[in-house]
Amino acid sequence: MVIEQIERRERSFDEHYRRLRGEQIAIIYSLAKMGYGLHFVRTLDDRTPYAVLRSSNGLVGVDCEGELSFDPKITLRS
Repeated sequence: MVIEQIERRERSFDEHYRRLRGEQIAIIYSLAKMGYGLHFVRTLDDRTPYAVLRSSNGLVGVDCEGELSFDPKITLRS
């Protein structure tokens, strides 16, 4: 189980990117122009991807419908 968690955390950008939906991709491109970078994609309880981007301003969450949260309620793993 621990080995699986480590492997999941070592996904490449392309592996994270392939998990995104069209609405998320469009928003992420826009945010990238403002200095945000894709940090990771987490699968939520309802099996939908939730993208988390990071910049010097903090984190931004993007749900599967492309809705933004500039204060995502997400616990970062250590």
